[in-house]
Amino acid sequence: MDTGSRKENASKQESRAPFRFHRNGKGASKFDRSIGYRSALPVALRELLLMFRDFEWPKAEQEADEELLRHIRERGCHILTGGGDKENPPYAFSVGLALNYAQAEIIVFGLEPLYAARAIDTVCSRATFGKKFIDGDIASDVIRGRKVCFVEVPVVFYDKYLGAALWFYQNWPEPFPCLQLVWSDGEGRFPWEAGFDAALRKDQPILRAVS
Repeated sequence: MDTGSRKENASKQESRAPFRFHRNGKGASKFDRSIGYRSALPVALRELLLMFRDFEWPKAEQEADEELLRHIRERGCHILTGGGDKENPPYAFSVGLALNYAQAEIIVFGLEPLYAARAIDTVCSRATFGKKFIDGDIASDVIRGRKVCFVEVPVVFYDKYLGAALWFYQNWPEPFPCLQLVWSDGEGRFPWEAGFDAALRKDQPILRAVS
């Protein structure tokens, strides 16, 4: 299964960021709200302007591409999902954060699609007001009742998990940044910490070793 495919299925739930649900390439719907992100941009405008000036948008090859591009232009972020089969746990990732807000793209594993979308949506909302998460940051206000840690994703995993993002950033001169949003167990322990709930390990592969 090509878990990075740009063909997606979807959900009827709502989220600020447009959301497409990928599950074996069948079916279609989306999360979509009329509220966009580009209406409020109190961030590093000079950096953003440079990124917009230098970025070459890819040309749509299919209807799904046109929708993805439109969402990123109008709302700043598009969310896709994959996995959820015997080989991979479910995951969701963003496309557009790096371009629009100089915030690394986000990937999160092991959450139901709606909750994954909400977590990424929260990161996007923070980015609109200038809050940028970086490798090693820990936050307690992204997923209710859990701590999260942001971990840099090695480029070697991009092809496996981030196919749509690779397509979107194909003309970017350098690899786009991406962070894994790692969530804690109910006791606030992360997968690399002693005592982490062993039953949750299979749901959340850690793409980069953390000590």
